[in-house]
Amino acid sequence: PYSKIREILPFVHFMNTQFGADYTHHQLAKFQLDSALFKCPDQNIGVNFLLDLVRDLIGTGKLDHNIFEKLIMHTRGEDAHGHLHKTYALQQSALQVIQARVGNARHYENNFQYEIENMNPNSIELSVSPASHMSEVNYKDKVLGDFLCRYRKSYFRDFPLYIDQKPAIITEKTCHFHSGGKCVYSIRAS
Repeated sequence: PYSKIREILPFVHFMNTQFGADYTHHQLAKFQLDSALFKCPDQNIGVNFLLDLVRDLIGTGKLDHNIFEKLIMHTRGEDAHGHLHKTYALQQSALQVIQARVGNARHYENNFQYEIENMNPNSIELSVSPASHMSEVNYKDKVLGDFLCRYRKSYFRDFPLYIDQKPAIITEKTCHFHSGGKCVYSIRAS
């Protein structure tokens, strides 16, 4: 199971802007990681690093509901997406940029599978389900709660801001973190 550095970059940028480069360096050192690793967005990194980092941020009070939107701000822009930036910047509508992001999911991680189940000019129905290897990864515990679900919904809701469109409207039809086999989101443009 792995993530790509590209998936971790919003958290690194968030720590840098909120708490400073020294804090970020200290956090990475806890995990015996060098900041040079974060210069290559396509580099693989184990899924447990992201989960442990988020657990630490939540556990120390550095990431909570009050500051969550500041994290989401770092999910857009060239510095978070590297060579994929041009792909997103060229999209013409909110739904197109979300569709492009879903199409590039493998460039972020292989832990969850993203599938557009239905699409029309006004909406996308997106499902997100854990890959089979995730049954061996502790991603639903007392500290994390449904963080990954809330993060993913906010990520896709605000991704149209990448191209100066309004945030999308997301309705969660089922939730993997609350007894569903997968998360299913109905996404439409504002």
